[in-house]
Amino acid sequence: NLPLSVLEWRVDPNSGYQNPAIGGFDDHIVLICREGYSSSLAARRLQQLGFWRATDVIGGFQAWLLASLPVGKAGE
Repeated sequence: NLPLSVLEWRVDPNSGYQNPAIGGFDDHIVLICREGYSSSLAARRLQQLGFWRATDVIGGFQAWLLASLPVGKAGE
């Protein structure tokens, strides 16, 4: 979970707070939030920062559920 309010700190390798799960500029990064609003803003910001393959799930987790896509607990 990476809140939009700390996005830039967590992706900047020079910040000292970079999330180690964030890949490089050429990696495909898919973001999701509850309804797709925050993730679309975050994907756009990541693109502006050089993560050109960043994208989001349109409609968020709610759309994922409505499409009957698989859901499981972490580690399953």
